[in-house]
Amino acid sequence: MLLIAVRDALWRWRRFLVALVATALVLSLTLVLDGVNRSFPNEARRTVAAFGAGAWVVPEGASSVFFSSTVLQADTAAAVAALPGAEQASAVAVLNGALPDETNVNMLGVVPGLFTDPPVVDGRAPTAPGEATADPSLGIELGETTAINGHPFTIVGLTSGLSYAAGIYSMYVPLVDAQAIGYGGQPLATTVVTKGIPTEALDGFTTVDDAFVEDDLLAPLVNARKTIGLVLGLLWIVAAMVIGSVVYLTSIDRSRDFAVLKATGATNQSLLAGLAFQASMLSGGASALAVVMSFGLKSAFPMETEIAPASYITLAAVAIGVALVAAGVSARRTLQIDPALAFAGA
Repeated sequence: MLLIAVRDALWRWRRFLVALVATALVLSLTLVLDGVNRSFPNEARRTVAAFGAGAWVVPEGASSVFFSSTVLQADTAAAVAALPGAEQASAVAVLNGALPDETNVNMLGVVPGLFTDPPVVDGRAPTAPGEATADPSLGIELGETTAINGHPFTIVGLTSGLSYAAGIYSMYVPLVDAQAIGYGGQPLATTVVTKGIPTEALDGFTTVDDAFVEDDLLAPLVNARKTIGLVLGLLWIVAAMVIGSVVYLTSIDRSRDFAVLKATGATNQSLLAGLAFQASMLSGGASALAVVMSFGLKSAFPMETEIAPASYITLAAVAIGVALVAAGVSARRTLQIDPALAFAGA
């Protein structure tokens, strides 16, 4: 019966091929969108982890750590460092910037030589004014000179995967440069990060942890992530409808075949097994093709697409499940076919 299912698919190869490609395209889009959705929390986690902070100190009443316009005096770091439990403290300025080609970047001003220095994959962290790090995806090479908001910088180090706000890459600069660009040279900062966790709070300030900051980075993307989740659900429905319609049309076209098989002793169970196998061939082939197509599609997306290995396993499992459901929908018609149809006239 399985061989018959294979031969039938080969006989109707055009329909099978169209359904295979259409389903694979839908499933590959599902993979890529799932990868985009996963990249949001991943990039927030990497950005926060890069600081190596035990705690984050912001002015009391500040609505955000990374997106607030509220500032504090940079010398607040000395008072925070004196708190019990705090080993070190460093002021950090978080600002928006733009490169000469108008590419938006996140500008992170840190004090050189402290634990807040960025992790680099090539070169070194900035140690003097006018130095900065960049991500290779920005198209800036080590040793190259560029400008942020018109202020010149020499790239002395390269980072990897440090971005937030939906794929906007971060460039680390010395705090004094960030103050010159964003605050007119005034000794201000956005937050103070600590090494170690203070057991007391500084008057007029609030202390938050990494989890709070990660949620803060994801807050502007809540609606976007909900939208992607909705689209993912719709794509699964479309894939199920494509597979289900092909299997159902096949069961209609093979009505006389099924009648002949029943008349020659084939059981309902064997007929349903053939349908399920044919549906699994379609969904399994579409899943394999979708994996290949996803590599090409994700390179076309403007932001990092991080498809987890578990997503491929989920894709295969759900696709096979959809195929079995589609076969089950066609089962009722198959079971009702009268063997006498095999002897009916044209």
